[in-house]
Amino acid sequence: LPLETLRAIQAAVEEGLAACARLAEQKAAVDALTKAVAKGDGAVLARVVAQYESLPGDAVRRARDAARDALAVTEVREELLRHKAACAKLERESWKDATCEAYAKKTEGPLLELEKTLARCAGKDYAWLRKDVGAASATATKLRAKRDKAAARAQAIAMEKLASAERARVLAAQAEARAEAEAKARREAEAQAERRR
Repeated sequence: LPLETLRAIQAAVEEGLAACARLAEQKAAVDALTKAVAKGDGAVLARVVAQYESLPGDAVRRARDAARDALAVTEVREELLRHKAACAKLERESWKDATCEAYAKKTEGPLLELEKTLARCAGKDYAWLRKDVGAASATATKLRAKRDKAAARAQAIAMEKLASAERARVLAAQAEARAEAEAKARREAEAQAERRR
């Protein structure tokens, strides 16, 4: 065969080998990115996204985008775990009549944050997130019930105080009216005695 033909064949073989190598690299990248998404480890996801940032190919781009999405969700999950821990600690606390209002007030903020973070997890279908969402949701439900009970008790105490203040006001008014009537009767008796003289 002429030299030029041999060179063309060699170039085609080299090009074919390079294409195979590129495909193998892309497949390895897609596998690594997919595995990282399934595992849900933020550090691993960040590393593989950075590692394959500039690698071309549609399949790689899709896998990289999926890994970026998962990485964002791992950050939300960390927030969720933080808020869950804070709420679980509050849920273990006890309250009495003297502290029910303060308890209801201090639990409201952390509970709201947990519920907001749970809402951000809605529709994110990752196996590694589901367990944490379930546990956080149960914690939120328990704390909400305990908080509502404390708030209801605080309201009942406030109503009792109002009622007793009203009773005291009525009794004071009655005592004042009695004293006034007695004083009037005394004045009239004194006036009659004065007239008899």
